[in-house]
Amino acid sequence: MTAAEEALAHCQIMSLLSLYYQALDVGDFDRLERDVMSADATWSVIQLATTMKTLANGFVETEHVRAREGWRIRFYKVTEQITDKDMLAFKQTLGLEYK
Repeated sequence: MTAAEEALAHCQIMSLLSLYYQALDVGDFDRLERDVMSADATWSVIQLATTMKTLANGFVETEHVRAREGWRIRFYKVTEQITDKDMLAFKQTLGLEYK
């Protein structure tokens, strides 16, 4: 990959992440599935202990893959300080399995 191709890939991935947050904000899960996540995407959500004064704080790690349709997210790992109630709502909203 040339420097120009790499720079373009970074721009395309930043655009993909923007689309991810826009779709998530409005609950457009069809768009997430169609335009953001790869067909073999997996999620990993890790809840850390929190206090009532901490609403949410954490970080995200992702792995991207270049698909025929463009860049997609293949792996998405969220490590979050979040209350039990908010974590339950997050899991229910995204249809995540409990482990």
